[in-house]
Amino acid sequence: MLNFNSGATFALLSAAFAAVAIIITKYIPLNINSFEISFYRYLIGVCFIAPFIFPLTGNCKNYINAILMGLVLFTFFPFLFNESVRNTSSSISGVILSFTPVFTLILQSFFSKTTPPLPIVVSVVISIIGVLMVTETYSKNLDFSYYGVSMMLLASLCGAVYTLFSREHVLALGGIRYTAVAMISGTFFSFVFIKLNGLSIFDNDFFDYIYHYLYLGIFGGFLQFVFYTESLKRIKPYISASFLCMVPVFSIFLGWYFHGEVINAFNIVGVVIVFFSMVYISSNGEVYSKFLNTIKSIHGNETFK
Repeated sequence: MLNFNSGATFALLSAAFAAVAIIITKYIPLNINSFEISFYRYLIGVCFIAPFIFPLTGNCKNYINAILMGLVLFTFFPFLFNESVRNTSSSISGVILSFTPVFTLILQSFFSKTTPPLPIVVSVVISIIGVLMVTETYSKNLDFSYYGVSMMLLASLCGAVYTLFSREHVLALGGIRYTAVAMISGTFFSFVFIKLNGLSIFDNDFFDYIYHYLYLGIFGGFLQFVFYTESLKRIKPYISASFLCMVPVFSIFLGWYFHGEVINAFNIVGVVIVFFSMVYISSNGEVYSKFLNTIKSIHGNETFK
């Protein structure tokens, strides 16, 4: 039986904060480099999470993994994430982010040397069709960008790598301590990239958008990723990732409310297809089995023989 209690709650809250972070990021002008946004966001997050890094107990390999995964999730992921949401619509960014469980399932199957069940593969294909239903409509919109979509696909891949390869070490260090090490690491690497690109920090642009960065740092940094990492302790990696399918559900309506982005029945059907495909993947087919058993109990087993 799957545990959809505290693990699911943590993952769902993380998805909600991610959706709002998409909206907030779009209010930051394009002249501010994406690495700068990442640095400010997670530097604020570090201020809140740093005390939880102590005491430094546990195996050294767990900390090495956290440092490397920090580079993936808190340096590369936010850069790609920011590049996407600033170059395409909020709803498209949210839908593409829902590819994370797909990548997680593929990577898990590859590294465990097992073939995913055919129904799961079919669900992945159906979810891609659902995503295309959403993005096809926006291809005629000025907010659509193949560059933005490709950036979010890469961000989703980074999320999948973190989801899969961090879990063992999250269990060893604890969710909040692991996140603290990873976030400090990612913030440091973002600072390095800023300096390598000859960019300045804490200039007037930072203070002009201080409230945006405070939200991104506290809710879209500290809480979002603590919740997500905590969910990895409680439910399977690809199940945690599957809750990112809720990001487009949140973001498509937030994009409509805040940005006036147009949505129609075709887009909503696409989101629904993605959502239920991810539900099937996350349940490993249990949702369908329970549904079928319910129908059998109503109509009698003979009908389904």
